[in-house]
Amino acid sequence: KQTRALEQQLVKKRRVVRNIEQFRKKYSELLEKYKESLRQLPDKDMIDMILRDIAKFEQEENLESILFKPGKELKREFYAVVPVNIQVKGTYRQIGKFFQDIANLPRIVNVRNFKLMNPKNIGGNIVITANCSIETYRYIPKPKKTTHKKGSRKNVRRKK
Repeated sequence: KQTRALEQQLVKKRRVVRNIEQFRKKYSELLEKYKESLRQLPDKDMIDMILRDIAKFEQEENLESILFKPGKELKREFYAVVPVNIQVKGTYRQIGKFFQDIANLPRIVNVRNFKLMNPKNIGGNIVITANCSIETYRYIPKPKKTTHKKGSRKNVRRKK
C-alpha cells in the first residue's frame, strides 16, 4: 500500500515538473498584467500630474475654463476615486479634441454626467459649454505591518 501511494505521488510530481514551464509562463503573464494595472492606477504623487495634464489639454485646445474644481477623494477597498468637476467653453471640435486627449491618457479616467449646453453663435462659430465630472483613480497601498518583538529589553532602564 505504501509503495503504491508513493508511486502515485511520484506520478503527480512528475506531471507538475513536466508543466512547470507552462506555469512559469502563466505566472509571468499574470505578473505583467498586475504591473500594467498598477500603472493605470497611479499613486498619490501622480494625481497632481494627471490634473495638470487635463488643464494643459484645456489650454492646447484654447478652451475657456469656467470651472476646474477637484472634489473630495472617495476611498474604496484598494483604490481611491478622485473626482474633478469641469466646465469649459469652446467649439464642438475643440471640446471633442479635449475629451479625446483625456481618453488617450495612459491612466484610467472616466467622464461622468457629461452635458453640452448654451450654444451661441460667436463670430460665425457655434460655441458651447461642456459640463462634466472627470474621475481618476489612485492605488492605495496596503499599510506595512510593523513587527514588534515581545520581550525585547533593549534601551529599557531598570529601577534601582
